[in-house]
Formats: sequence, structure tokens, C-alpha cells
Amino acid sequence: MNVIRDMDLSEFETNLKEKQLMPLKLISLFLIAGIIIFIGIGIYLYLDGMEEAGKIGSNKFVVDTMLGILGLLFIAVLSAAKIIPSKMLFGKINFNVESGGSDENIDPGLRLYFSQHIVKLSMLEGASIFGGVILILAVRNDFIYSNPYMWLCLVPAGYQLIFSLISLPNKDKVISLFRETKEKLKT
Repeated sequence: MNVIRDMDLSEFETNLKEKQLMPLKLISLFLIAGIIIFIGIGIYLYLDGMEEAGKIGSNKFVVDTMLGILGLLFIAVLSAAKIIPSKMLFGKINFNVESGGSDENIDPGLRLYFSQHIVKLSMLEGASIFGGVILILAVRNDFIYSNPYMWLCLVPAGYQLIFSLISLPNKDKVISLFRETKEKLKT
């Protein structure tokens, strides 16, 4: 993190361009689109099978258990999404944000923001997809028609969608994280 500590904040602000954030914006939007498509398939299957609903399959216990696991997973992911990125800031978890890797043109402040944002989104994506799988299983086995609590499996996806839209990267957010990191590294 010495590279970030030694960088000049005003130089970073001046050199940072909105265009540099476009790859991360695209990643965020594609993750959002993936969740919307996945959940859309589950809702389509639900609507398509409404007329034939009524029979309860033998796998209800498995789907209920998976819903419970999803709740625990979602709580764990929310906790980890708070802890892991802050540990990245102070070198306790190293994703090699200082070394140039294959793209020497991305400065360490921007690379740090990219790394943190992608880690958060990917953790949320896992819980969201697991919820989508549970939704599809509940629909295909006709559990959802007589057990409306199964719709709770959409909570992680809803959270991810809201988080992704609210946290779409912009220049101010990157500068704010850079400033915060520099301040914490001074102490």
C-alpha cells in the first residue's frame, strides 16, 4: 500500500477520468442483467405452471432446507462484503493492487476501487444465484404455489440489484475511497 500512501491526491483527482470507470460500470450492469434474467426465468416458470399447480412434490424438505441455507449464506455474505474489502485497504488481504500486472496504465488507487467493488459484487452474486436456483426448484416442484414464503429466496437478488444500482462507480466515489484510504494509511 506504499504506492497509494505516496500518491498525491490532487494529481489522482486530476488524472482520473470517467472513461476509466467504464469497465467496472459494464461489469456491474452485466451482473445486474444476469440476475434479472435468472429471476425472470423463475417468474416465467411460475406463471407458466399456475394452472397445473396443486400437487406437492416429495422434495419440499430439500427446498425448505435450501431456503434456510440461503438465509445463512446471505447473512454471511453481507458480513463478508463489509469485512473483506476493508481488509484489502490495509494489506491484511492482498489482491496485488500495487503491482502493475498486465495493465500498467491503471494507477493503484483506481485498481484498489476496482478490486473492492468486484469482490463485493461477486459475493452478492453467489447468494443471488443460489436464491434463483431455489426459486426455480420451488416452481418446478410446485411448492411455491402453496408456500408463498418461498419468494423469500429473491431477497438476496433484490439486495444485489439495489446495491449494484446505488454503487455504480463514478469519479466521486473513487476519489472518496482514495482519500479515505490515504487518511487511514497515515495512522
